[in-house]
Amino acid sequence: MNKNIYFIVIIALFSSCLSPNESQIIEPNNELFPLSVGNTWSYKELFVSYDTSYTSYEENYTTTVMSIEEIGGFDWYKLESPKDGWTKTRFLMTENDSIYELQYNRNFPIRALSYLIPKEKEEEFRSIMGGDVIIKKTVYSLDTTIITSAGNFNNCLMFEYTSPDWIEREILAFGVGIIEKQMIGFSFITGEKTFSRTEKLTSYKIN
Repeated sequence: MNKNIYFIVIIALFSSCLSPNESQIIEPNNELFPLSVGNTWSYKELFVSYDTSYTSYEENYTTTVMSIEEIGGFDWYKLESPKDGWTKTRFLMTENDSIYELQYNRNFPIRALSYLIPKEKEEEFRSIMGGDVIIKKTVYSLDTTIITSAGNFNNCLMFEYTSPDWIEREILAFGVGIIEKQMIGFSFITGEKTFSRTEKLTSYKIN
């Protein structure tokens, strides 16, 4: 196949997952999770409890790439998400088509593989939780349209981790990043659903 034709086909595939933000048009690219200082993603979180001892609520928050820090010989992007009086911080870095997250094992920095572009429609890979626990994650290529306030996205990837008492999912769109997060909790004893937390993208700014 002619190299120019091949390049056009690849761009067309990636661009089908992108939807313009109302305030900014994102050019099609092959970044699974674009990381640059100043990038922001705003979400609406809906928490629903199936246990009367908790209260359901909605909350809005924004994740911002604050800076680049050198840790353990690698350059990491520092992301902060202020929520309800506290700030969640995570460090991410890109290597080839994969995204790694910084964790610590007995105070030593560990690179945990968090996101990758699958070779097949479904692919399993190993990751790390808590710095020392090996877990299995599965990535799926989605055929459905993900609808958010920031736009509708097609041909995205869903990353899923399942434990005995919860399921965690993150849906990523090429060139945008995380557009939806889901967490569903279950009773370890009865298996009944105890809570659900859904976070959907409302707006974003990519530099």
